[in-house]
Amino acid sequence: MPSINDVAKLAGVSISTVSRTFSGPGTISILTQERVLEAARSLNYRPRATRTATKQRSVRGPGVGADTIGFQFFAATPEDSLACNTFYAPILAGVQLEANAIGWHVLVHTTDRHTFGQEMPRLLEEGAINGLLLVGGADPPVLAAFAERVSLIVLIDNYDYTMMYDSVVSDGFAGAYAATRHLIERGHRRIAFFSPEIEVAAFQERQRGYVCALIEAGIPFCSEFLYVFDSDNEDMSPREARLTELLTTAETAVTAIVGANDRHATFAMRICRRLGLRVPEEISIVGFDDVQESVHSDPPLTTVRVNKEALGRLAVRRLQARLEERERANGPILPIGRHELSVNLIVRESTARCPEPIISLP
Repeated sequence: MPSINDVAKLAGVSISTVSRTFSGPGTISILTQERVLEAARSLNYRPRATRTATKQRSVRGPGVGADTIGFQFFAATPEDSLACNTFYAPILAGVQLEANAIGWHVLVHTTDRHTFGQEMPRLLEEGAINGLLLVGGADPPVLAAFAERVSLIVLIDNYDYTMMYDSVVSDGFAGAYAATRHLIERGHRRIAFFSPEIEVAAFQERQRGYVCALIEAGIPFCSEFLYVFDSDNEDMSPREARLTELLTTAETAVTAIVGANDRHATFAMRICRRLGLRVPEEISIVGFDDVQESVHSDPPLTTVRVNKEALGRLAVRRLQARLEERERANGPILPIGRHELSVNLIVRESTARCPEPIISLP
């Protein structure tokens, strides 16, 4: 049986162009469409969307195409299981809830983004899905590889500065700004920022919020207090050594830490405890994400709450809007956009007033 790849080769176009030709009105020229259709006829190729058309309508009526979408999760490490990931598992739950309400099926696939090659997951084969949610950090070349195989993509928890893809994210800048401001208002001015990876756009936004809060308060930015871990090194011992140095060296001793996520904030707590530093009496710590473990840490972690289920629901709605747009012969075209979900600072017991004199704020 001929595949979509065969049609693309014969017509001399990309796989995504073939997909768009069979999925309805779009921006492909009439000549290109005719070339694709002629290649399909000569190969006796029939797209899956045609073979199962009677099953491809949403329970919400016309305007939504095929009833299956993909959920592609990019894991930070080979051991990162989606089922056990307390940030992304609730996002998947939100996706499934919204998809069920529409009448869609969700196919899930996990890829280690540090070892990703050009081998595509099977859910992309021959039009098995009509749209794709790409979840977590992924570099532009990886996104481009997926875009060659599926025409409708919505990113979740990944900022797209090129504005080529729709994305749904939490407001990392505002969250980190609020977390840092919370510490500044309690007299802290020697505040460190710990981030797992420099190349992840979501963490970059949180770092920007931290830096801007310091500058706005008139606190000089100190690069010694900014530490980003090596994403390819999961060994925590270098991180422990670096944190110990910042906490115990007089020139760099900090009184507060902003973690780019809850995992590294609670890791900092454990190191402080090992060094005999009391949290929050001697050092305050703030996290980000409000995963389940944060409320059970010792002490309970002050953190920035992200509505993870809402991220999943909103991504499905955005994908639905794109599918409806594609099926309209005429009508408004949605601009590519980033939907930033607001976040909230949750104050618990891991932060307190700085033991040093309180500074005045501008």
